[in-house]
Amino acid sequence: MKLAVVKHLLPLASYRRQLVLLTVATATMFLFGCTKMINVTIPPRIDLKTYKTIGIPEFASTGSTPLNREVTQSFIEWAQAAQPGVRLLELGSTEQLLQEVNRKELDPVALKMISDKYHVDAVLTGLLEVSEVKPNIQLSTNLASALSSGSASAKAYVTGVLSAKLRETSTGVTLWGNSGHGKWTLASMGVNSDKQVNFGMNNKQEKYSQMIRDLVRVVTADFRPTYEQRKVEE
Repeated sequence: MKLAVVKHLLPLASYRRQLVLLTVATATMFLFGCTKMINVTIPPRIDLKTYKTIGIPEFASTGSTPLNREVTQSFIEWAQAAQPGVRLLELGSTEQLLQEVNRKELDPVALKMISDKYHVDAVLTGLLEVSEVKPNIQLSTNLASALSSGSASAKAYVTGVLSAKLRETSTGVTLWGNSGHGKWTLASMGVNSDKQVNFGMNNKQEKYSQMIRDLVRVVTADFRPTYEQRKVEE
């Protein structure tokens, strides 16, 4: 009797294992055969074309090197590359613009008057803040031992912050704002193993141009569409 029971249970266990394997195989075929990955375009967070014309006063900048014009033009180029066809009207310097409307600051009243004069639906302003050149000296212990061991190094760098804001001219309401910041090396000095001093000076203007490109690319990210992959059932 016991032998008969054993003979019955062995085939049943094998059948169950086969059933489990078949179920897993079927599920796998369904998963890979009936789903696929597609690229989905996510619209930009801010659609500049919502406004017929956007006025752009020349961006302000701080620091020893005047970068107003360069950062303004770079911003316009990136914005129009992100959303081709967007209408951007350059309005000159903010100081000149305020004189034209007899105002002291870009408050809601000034924005409304600028709208009436230039027929813009929004105004986009920006500020680039650049620090003075700062040294960054690294010594292992003290100057004497650092020079003898060749472990002394120094760098000169600047930090930059770019902020931008889009405001509606009819109400003065802020529609969008973003900012970016970073640090860029202008020069470096080091002592090699032969105790020789190596000094390298980067092209200052090119470094500032790189800083502007990097900051504008970050700040205008909201103007560009993004892409992601998603699973869809067939």
